[in-house]
Amino acid sequence: MHQGKGGWPNPDANELQLDERPFEFLILVHVSVSLAGDGHPSLPEIVADVRSLLTGPAISAFDDKLITAGYLDAHIDYYQECRFLVRDVNFFHVRDKFPHIRPGDFPSGVVEIAYKIDLAGIMPYKIEKSAAEAMLRT
Repeated sequence: MHQGKGGWPNPDANELQLDERPFEFLILVHVSVSLAGDGHPSLPEIVADVRSLLTGPAISAFDDKLITAGYLDAHIDYYQECRFLVRDVNFFHVRDKFPHIRPGDFPSGVVEIAYKIDLAGIMPYKIEKSAAEAMLRT
């Protein structure tokens, strides 16, 4: 069983996570960070940057994922103490043969799945930030 923060099962760990079919497009964003000191963005600043890229239902979906992960805007003062060095941000267009599982792709008896994707394996699907922003703003 996939375990989320605090040992609780992750309710979002399922085959639908990367199923792009219900959407016009699906973008996976990978952000590589490490702890850093003053002068680097805090978690609320990073969250605000991501929110600024989103419109419509994507904002609500993102906020729901934040709450599921344990992030609450009410705790912004606490989160300001943790600052991060954003090492890299990559955008991937989930399409074609992107490594993912769709509903019905796995045999009977499998009741739960979780993803751990090798970054090198999805590099052919990498798109530029400007392309991701343009797609998100449509």
